[in-house]
Amino acid sequence: MTRYEVIESKSWKHDDGRSASLYGAVPWTTEREKSQWKIVPRGYTVRDTTSGTVGIGRVPWATRAEAQAWADAANAKDRQRHEDFRARKTKAQLDAEIAAALANKKPRRRRKG
Repeated sequence: MTRYEVIESKSWKHDDGRSASLYGAVPWTTEREKSQWKIVPRGYTVRDTTSGTVGIGRVPWATRAEAQAWADAANAKDRQRHEDFRARKTKAQLDAEIAAALANKKPRRRRKG
């Protein structure tokens, strides 16, 4: 599963040029004002599938290809980090780590009784 997926970036746009995010409260306060707001595309951004967040704190890319290039690079980096973290150790490596930990272990103090 990939972490980042490319989606179309959209926002609310008022007839007078004001804009507002789709991810907050609706931008109008009256029914009359509602008809003056439309949803318009602004470009392309990414959604983090692990957290559900949209965008990465930057202006959306103009084309899907630019956004996909960033997502592919970020997904590759994320996959590599995951593989590095989950690198399997051999039985010999585990046995050596256990032996080293036991050799460095301080002896237990005995209680006087």
